[in-house]
Amino acid sequence: MRDNDSLILENLYTKKILLNEISSEFVDEVKDAVEDKELPFNNIFGDKLRIKVPLKGTGEYSDILDKISQIKNFDHFDSEKKEVVKKIEVDPKYGGGVKYQKINLGRAISSLNIPEDEKKKMLDWFANYSSNIPEMENMGKYTIVITRSPIDLLRMSDIGSIRSCHSQGGQYFHCAISEAKNGGAIAYLVKTSDLKELSEDEFQNEEIFSDPQRNVEGLNAISRLRIRRYRSENDPNVSIAIPETRIYGERISGFYDTIRNFFNTSQFSENDLDRISSEFRNKKWVRTGGSYSDSSDSHLFNQMFNTNIFYGSLEHDSEGESESRADQFEDELRHFQNNTRLNHFSASYNMADYDGDGDDVYYDAWGALSIDTSSLGIDISDEFLSLDLNDYYEFDQLRRYNPSGEREWERRLPYGYKDNENLARRVSRFIKDFKEFDPSGFSDQMFSGIYIGHDNSTIHLNCCFGDDCGGTSLNTDDYRYFLRELEGYDSEYEGIVKAFVKALKKNGFVENIKQEDIRDEDTLEDDIKNFNVDIGDSNLYTSKRIGLVLIADESKYNEKQANDYIKGKYPIFLQNYINTVYRPQPKESPSQMKFKGFVESVQNRKTLDDWGIRVDASFSTDSSRSYNLKEGQKYVDVTLNLYYEDVMTNELYDLLIFLDNSVEDLMNGARYIIFQDVFGVKSQYVDNLKKVFQKYFI
Repeated sequence: MRDNDSLILENLYTKKILLNEISSEFVDEVKDAVEDKELPFNNIFGDKLRIKVPLKGTGEYSDILDKISQIKNFDHFDSEKKEVVKKIEVDPKYGGGVKYQKINLGRAISSLNIPEDEKKKMLDWFANYSSNIPEMENMGKYTIVITRSPIDLLRMSDIGSIRSCHSQGGQYFHCAISEAKNGGAIAYLVKTSDLKELSEDEFQNEEIFSDPQRNVEGLNAISRLRIRRYRSENDPNVSIAIPETRIYGERISGFYDTIRNFFNTSQFSENDLDRISSEFRNKKWVRTGGSYSDSSDSHLFNQMFNTNIFYGSLEHDSEGESESRADQFEDELRHFQNNTRLNHFSASYNMADYDGDGDDVYYDAWGALSIDTSSLGIDISDEFLSLDLNDYYEFDQLRRYNPSGEREWERRLPYGYKDNENLARRVSRFIKDFKEFDPSGFSDQMFSGIYIGHDNSTIHLNCCFGDDCGGTSLNTDDYRYFLRELEGYDSEYEGIVKAFVKALKKNGFVENIKQEDIRDEDTLEDDIKNFNVDIGDSNLYTSKRIGLVLIADESKYNEKQANDYIKGKYPIFLQNYINTVYRPQPKESPSQMKFKGFVESVQNRKTLDDWGIRVDASFSTDSSRSYNLKEGQKYVDVTLNLYYEDVMTNELYDLLIFLDNSVEDLMNGARYIIFQDVFGVKSQYVDNLKKVFQKYFI
């Protein structure tokens, strides 16, 4: 051991340090193990035990801002609300003026016309760091401490509020011990202001992290990231540092990227990638330290070098730990599975056979979205429930089936439909409609078949895994990515199910809906007079200026609270208005309708969900039209958005035409909320609104 390393360890271990949740016996064990060893990464650390690295913002954030600014009608990005704001000039025949449309950043990224891999990278960044977007402009308050101190590695899950399976008593505490004895380094994120209170001597030679139980004053780590050490098989004295990608603690944007850039510039040149990738393929690198890893070796190397050329896993070597490569694979897969939270999806894997030397370890994996048929509120036809759509290749042939296609393979009927071309057409249209109606992208990216459960009580939508949906992989990261995708779609469950049901209805697979009752959506755009119509988003919207508003005490005015108020009350108004005023066209003529049926048609009260629509009402003050106004007066714009989320039936079509003809009443309902409840305006006009519209808010 070098003299300087001996002094460092002497300082660390001769102060009778006992860790908060780690027994002294483990400290002694680590001390004995490293006593005759040189600390790793001298080429990076030199004579230092710890290094300070300032935190920088991520390049992805700048790329995202650049890309979304090119969206048509882009006005600005609201970092607090994570919304892209578009400014749209409304056609004069619809009232004129300006309409501001707000789009969630994730949805805006999804709409970008960029390569799918670039879009996925941006969406992954947004999923991981969306809560930290407002802090992007103020990243200087954090600093990264990269340390190779064995005591810092041993305490990787016991500093501040950071806890994991590496804490004492956890399933992988032995890995923390192994990492401290034979591993690499670790990076902690701390507050810059706290770090400034330490002298350089204290920073290098003392225990710097707080432990209230032992009255040790120091820093509290906000986040941590392990730095894995890979030893060269060609030269045991050569090792490289590769950071993990899993962050424990708070996810502060730029933490991983700063660490990756630091180790890239401090270890490698531009010409090193070919050499390292060749050595990786030939298994000339060995991972040391604790066997537990949140990612496969290939993932860590690909992320480190921003590439996708690394594939598979390397051998693991650590003192006191020994496991086969197959066991290593299963440990990683099990960890990914245990750390995935799915409410509606399911996924599983199975280790397949492998040869004895461990060079070809592989596994099978699969997943599904399970839908309880009794929760759908429809009667799915026996025809659909008896379909065999579980075979991926036949399902994919139906997906691509086009009897009018130019290519022979498009026109070819799947084997199970040779005698029923009409059914093949309907099933094919159902699959295509599901894709069109599904805003999440699940039906396009993951949907690979349908399995009908026992007694038809559950429908399982199969999820594609592996190349060509083969279900087999040689890389554990494939399962990690698969589970991450399922987690994303899991949060979109309701939208996926609505799209599934809508596609069933449109293609005649629901008993209580007749095909002749389904309308062509294009005719709606021709017949609607007052709303603007966006068929692609199943969206109708109108914007009207409601005139001058006198604000008695502007200090009490808060636009966000006012918008929350109108968003809460307006759906109540619309639902009651429809149930009170609207009279659906009877399916039978009045002469044919029995008295009971007439009463039911009048008294049957429905929710907006029952009608298959939802509403979003909002307003904003317009400062651009402040000329010729008296003090305290403002222009106010009201925007009313109606979304129909069901298949366009005669019943829904008639309702939307009624609402279009009643648009002035709909806007007066919004005026009543704003004048009466938001601003408390006292006038004869408001009294008249109250007389007419108050009953609809009960």
